[in-house]
Amino acid sequence: MAVADLSPIYQRDFEANLRSLSQQRGSRLRQYCIERNAPDMHLWDRIGALTAVARTAGGATADTALALTRRRSKPSDFEVSNLVDPTNIAQAARDPRSDVLREHSNAIGRKFDDIIIAGALGSTEDEAGTPTVYPVGQSVGGATQAFDFNFITSVNEKFWANNVPQEEEKIFVIRPNGAKKLLQLTQATSSDYVMAQALASKGFVDSWLGYTWILSTLLPNVAGLQYYYMAMTKRAVGLHITKDLWARVVESSEKSFAWRIYSAFAAGATRIEDEHVVRVHVLES
Repeated sequence: MAVADLSPIYQRDFEANLRSLSQQRGSRLRQYCIERNAPDMHLWDRIGALTAVARTAGGATADTALALTRRRSKPSDFEVSNLVDPTNIAQAARDPRSDVLREHSNAIGRKFDDIIIAGALGSTEDEAGTPTVYPVGQSVGGATQAFDFNFITSVNEKFWANNVPQEEEKIFVIRPNGAKKLLQLTQATSSDYVMAQALASKGFVDSWLGYTWILSTLLPNVAGLQYYYMAMTKRAVGLHITKDLWARVVESSEKSFAWRIYSAFAAGATRIEDEHVVRVHVLES
């Protein structure tokens, strides 16, 4: 009897664990913002610094000016959606829906970082909706600026000149090229300055010179090899969330009962304190 040729018959099969392609997994910046849950529009209250004045004995009580202002944020809606055919699920050794949902979470985490970066470095709005561009005085560097030790300390100088408390937790967000430059700095690699164990385990020291160093490929390009890095405190950016990440996995009757895998959220961000953000303009090499 001839043996049946089964070569035309294939079964679609998923591995026990799907391999996620290289990508940033989740948000790296969300934990470094002031977060508020609010509907539609949120107003961020700001109070200016007061100045003590000389007192005149027997004179009138001084009436020192108090500046109260507000910045506002408005959320936008974002979503990720996929269809998975029911026959694919039936033929798979492992239901792929949970793996797809995991990738949704990663995509939404990256979108949070996009929102935070745009809020930190972009224009803001006051209570009336009047836009305010990023203040020029909060930028350092330029089109030919190398990312070196002297330049990094100039970012520290900017925070100090703004009277940002030294105990404020600060982060420095850099691209891979910036991380490479750190590895070429003796001050960032020598055990005389940093813990060698951290360098050996992570590739570069993520806590150095008063900053938590965060690697991101989402920072904006200026032109050519010019990029904006950024340094900020946890008081700099307000993250306004109307509805945090939510997900549904449901059958879609209009698509032959394929499974609709859906995730969404609504959020916006704004810069609250200009003095707590420094835009770092560098030329990568």
